[in-house]
Amino acid sequence: MNTVQYGQWKIAVDVEKTKQYYAALPQPTDQASRNFAEYCQMMPPEERAFFDSFGIDPVRCSVHGFFMDKEKTFPCGGTLLFCGSYLECPPENLMTIEELAAKDFMDDRPDPRVTIGIFRFDFIRRDFLSDEMPEGFLGIEFFCDDMKWLLKERCEEERLYEPPRFWEIHKQIAGYFRQKKQQKAFLLEEQQQFEALFQRLSISAVPLSKKEIRRHRVRWLRAYAPADANWQELRALCLDGRGCSVFPWHIFSFGVLECVQNEEAQALFDRESKGSCILLNNIAPIAYRLADASTLTAADLEDLIDVTITPENFLWTYSKTHEGMCGPYFYKKD
Repeated sequence: MNTVQYGQWKIAVDVEKTKQYYAALPQPTDQASRNFAEYCQMMPPEERAFFDSFGIDPVRCSVHGFFMDKEKTFPCGGTLLFCGSYLECPPENLMTIEELAAKDFMDDRPDPRVTIGIFRFDFIRRDFLSDEMPEGFLGIEFFCDDMKWLLKERCEEERLYEPPRFWEIHKQIAGYFRQKKQQKAFLLEEQQQFEALFQRLSISAVPLSKKEIRRHRVRWLRAYAPADANWQELRALCLDGRGCSVFPWHIFSFGVLECVQNEEAQALFDRESKGSCILLNNIAPIAYRLADASTLTAADLEDLIDVTITPENFLWTYSKTHEGMCGPYFYKKD
C-alpha cells in the first residue's frame, strides 16, 4: 500500500490492484472519452502525477461531455475508481437550506475538493459510494471546466451559447427526484414480494445489509469461478460491468461454467436438500438469509423477477432469470 495526501485527504492506495482493474477495462469509444484520451497524450506532469499516484489509467476512463461553447471549450467530467482506504478525511461540514438562505446563499464553507491543473477532484465519502462499486474500491469525481475540443471530427454534443433558463434547471431537478422516488418504490415492491413468499411458506428470513450483500456476491463468484478463468474479466461480466447490466448467472449464460438448464435445472433444485440458504435479488440490493429453505420450490421462485439461491457452504446454486431465453440454471460441485 502506498500513502498519498491531497489537501486534507490522506489515503492508502493499492496501486497495483488499481492498475489491474483498469488493464481489464476496454477503452471507451464515445466522443467525449476519445477527446479526453487525446488530451491525456499531452497532459502536464503535475496532472499525470495525480493519476499515477493511484494507478489510474485515464485513457480507459469513461467521460461525460456536456456541451461545446463558441471558444471550443468542452467541459467534461467522470468518476475514477481506485483500490484503497481513507486514512484521514476533512470534516463533513453540512449546511441546511435554511442556513444557506440566511447567508444570502453565499456558501463560505471550506472547499474539500482538490484542484490540479485544469482538473477539480472530489473524493467520494464512503456513505455516498454506489452499491455497484467493486469491493475494496473508492471513487473520485472529476470535472474539467477548461477542456478543449481536440478531435478533428465535428462535436456531436449540443452547442451551448447561453446559460439554461431557470425552468430548464427546475425540470432537470424535478426529473432527478422523480427517478429517485421510482427507484424507492421499486425496492419496496421487491421487498414485499419476497416477504409475501416467506410468509406463505412459513420461512424464517433475515435481511442482509448492503455490505453483506456485496460480500456475498464476491464470495459467490469466487466459489464457482473456474480455476483458469481471468478474475478481472469474470468480475466485469458478473459483478461490476461498466455501462451495462450484469448478473451472477452470466457465468452460465456466457458459457464460462457448464451447468444444467431449463426444466432439468428446476427438477434438480426441487430434489436438492436445502437447509440454511442465501436468497439474492440479482437486480436490486436485496437479499435474505433463510433459516430453512426446504419447502421452497422452483415454482415458488417464479413469483420473483430475477434471483439466485445458494446454501451457506456454496455446494450448489440455482438462478431464476428475468429473461425467457436464459435459464433457469442449476450447478452443483462434484
